[in-house]
Amino acid sequence: ASVARSGSPPTGQLGYARGPAFAGPSGSIDHAKEAARQAFLTSPGLAAVEQQMASVRARDFARLDREPKTVYLDYTGAMLAPSTLVARHLNGLQNTILGNPHSVNTPSADSSKLDHDARAAVLRFARADPAKYEVIWTANASASLKIIAESYPFSSKGGMLY
Repeated sequence: ASVARSGSPPTGQLGYARGPAFAGPSGSIDHAKEAARQAFLTSPGLAAVEQQMASVRARDFARLDREPKTVYLDYTGAMLAPSTLVARHLNGLQNTILGNPHSVNTPSADSSKLDHDARAAVLRFARADPAKYEVIWTANASASLKIIAESYPFSSKGGMLY
């Protein structure tokens, strides 16, 4: 549904203003930019994206729309798990037996295959050549940066910024 605040132009589902936005320093509207913006806002593609996003939100994040309604913005700390992901993972945990990939038995072989397939999927997603790149699992982004920092050949002529 659209959201409108008193005195502000109505917004679309994704929160962008539908009223004129491209005003010059004197307050006059840049008609070329405004025409392009309006064409974008009324394009069938944008309507399809809005519909798709509303469907994803209803399916995977319906808990945000329960009372009290919630806006969740802490994606750098902990993202919300989509409901379908949780259900699929739970199903996998309840219906498979996985073992230590360093052991020699069927559950361990199953774990090794899942690990291999996940690494291959990451490389494909990143369009990275498996002959040149390796996927390394870490606990989180901080652990990844720690590995890089500890392996970096620091010198007086350069350094690592993070």
